[in-house]
Amino acid sequence: MGLEDASIVERNFLRLVKELNCTNRDHDKEVRCMQTKNASEIINTTETISNPLQSVLRYPFMAVDYDGYFFERPVEKILGTEKFKKDVDVLLEKTTNESTIYMNHYLQNTTYGCPFYPNKPVEDPDNQCNMTKKQYLKSIEFLVKILNLNVTATKKIRKIYSNLTLISYRDRAVRIFVDFFFDCDFLEFGKKIDTYINKTKDKYFFVLGKRISINPWQLFFGVTHDCQSHYMFGHPFLNATAYGYNATMEQEFSSQYMKILSKFTHNAKLYKGYPDKIWNYWPNFNAGETFGVFVNSTLRGWDQYDIINISTHTCERVKNIKLCYRLPRFSIPDICLI
Repeated sequence: MGLEDASIVERNFLRLVKELNCTNRDHDKEVRCMQTKNASEIINTTETISNPLQSVLRYPFMAVDYDGYFFERPVEKILGTEKFKKDVDVLLEKTTNESTIYMNHYLQNTTYGCPFYPNKPVEDPDNQCNMTKKQYLKSIEFLVKILNLNVTATKKIRKIYSNLTLISYRDRAVRIFVDFFFDCDFLEFGKKIDTYINKTKDKYFFVLGKRISINPWQLFFGVTHDCQSHYMFGHPFLNATAYGYNATMEQEFSSQYMKILSKFTHNAKLYKGYPDKIWNYWPNFNAGETFGVFVNSTLRGWDQYDIINISTHTCERVKNIKLCYRLPRFSIPDICLI
């Protein structure tokens, strides 16, 4: 989802200050007023703030591209000019279903068929986003609109995913939103930084495919980043009672997950499984060979992580659609004429 322009976030913050009745010409007084508000009041108020300059899929208070303090220059410009530290090892990670956490929020009305009724059980049939074909097609139109693409893109997207006939319209929509907003961008980012990082350094990519047992969302959501961060910080150990009879299983996976991170930070050497030998290293990810590891269970004995290709033929087509059909288009890249 990227970073946000600092001026946009500043406007949103001024709106928040106003909504909480803290506007004052004296900035110190504004700060003191905001400090008197409790967290719930602030969070609830942020939910009411929107900005026409932002996509509906972007939060009003995202991290900014340049705050003038933490980074010396805007992050996008730093990446574009290669003026950053390159003598480093890299570990990239994504989940399998990142887009689903947005579906209940942005596709909730009858036009798209993804409402969520909090007064009903999570797995109630009415909470399963069971799209009709018409609602599925409308969700594609929604995606095209927020990406600022022209109408031709709608037809192209429908064609790309027309072969997914064995899965529901809901799951087709999930796949489309995952590809266009997350997975393909993650892939492109990995390929881009590979060209910058020193070739003597290790670059890894893994996909987290295990759903945590205390995930409060519907099963069809799959694995998203929100609750999965619990594994990273050892939550199953810190609050074992929350996991009930799954506590031991979740502690084992959490321990394994944290070991991946600790081994990487120690010497950047990761192993597909037992034994920890040089011939059993994770594959290195690079722009030419986009291999990664699928982490979806606790390894036992001689178990090994599955090696997967992060790249897909679909992502190349997604990239071309974003390039060729964005509005306004004053010139057509050569690749779009093929």
